[in-house]
Amino acid sequence: MKYSVCAAAFGVASLISAGSTNAEDDFCKAIGKTARSVMVARQRDVDLSAMMETADTQGGAFKAPMRQMIIAAYERPAYSTEEMQAKEISEFANEILLACYKRVK
Repeated sequence: MKYSVCAAAFGVASLISAGSTNAEDDFCKAIGKTARSVMVARQRDVDLSAMMETADTQGGAFKAPMRQMIIAAYERPAYSTEEMQAKEISEFANEILLACYKRVK
């Protein structure tokens, strides 16, 4: 499971071109927000096919990494309590962020 999360993050982080640290940090922050949104959808039992259709609307290079992130999220459990949902959302987003920041180091 962790492999899928890292693969998703590395796929997205690989889109970063050489640039300033601020641009890289902003990119990772955006990836983190996206990861959070994907996991919120997962915790709300949004249909996986609908999520994949959303990923398919992404432009060129972002399509495959978005699909990887969605798959990684859906490989994790959905919880019934708000407390556990919040914990899972934070853990997923932080794992994606960590992998992104490591990649842009």
